[in-house]
Amino acid sequence: MIDSGQGFYLVTSKDYDRDIDILSSNDRDFNASIVRSIEPGILQVFDSIIEPGEGEKKGLLKTMIKLGESIYCDTIDLDECYHEDSTKAVVESVEEKHYHAYGFNWPYFSYATKKNDIIILNAFNPYVIQRYELPENVAVINHTFLTDTHDLFAHVESNDEHFETYHIDLDSADPRLIGPLARYHFNIVSNKRAA
Repeated sequence: MIDSGQGFYLVTSKDYDRDIDILSSNDRDFNASIVRSIEPGILQVFDSIIEPGEGEKKGLLKTMIKLGESIYCDTIDLDECYHEDSTKAVVESVEEKHYHAYGFNWPYFSYATKKNDIIILNAFNPYVIQRYELPENVAVINHTFLTDTHDLFAHVESNDEHFETYHIDLDSADPRLIGPLARYHFNIVSNKRAA
């Protein structure tokens, strides 16, 4: 709940919902929501603030929300909260999470950490965790892919503005991180990140 002077804004959601609703205590026409898939027990609203606008502008409402293992910082333009589409008011969303770039192909599961380690788990060998550290020039791991032939490919972004691809043969007697197999500059794909 955020005090707005004459009333308050409430950030809320049902146990099972497709979005997080922003409600106003003194304005029935106010209509804002943030698209998220909600399940019981995974939503926590850490903080919300209002940055006042200039002149007649109402300003921006900023929220910090934990949903599962991700923390989201969302910015809502309070002047845009009157559309039929309640999501139009969201002007910026930033997601922060420690684990990402998930990959799955039975019996393997992989994910990456913010410290650029790739972790691989094998359902048939649950007591062994494989960890591979990517080179220091890697800025972020975008995706990990596990193939039917038990190969792992990691697509990364480097500090010198290149995309790179690394490989691990999981059927090898001594699996090692090899690469980069491919390397190309951001300009080649017009600075578009992998979807």
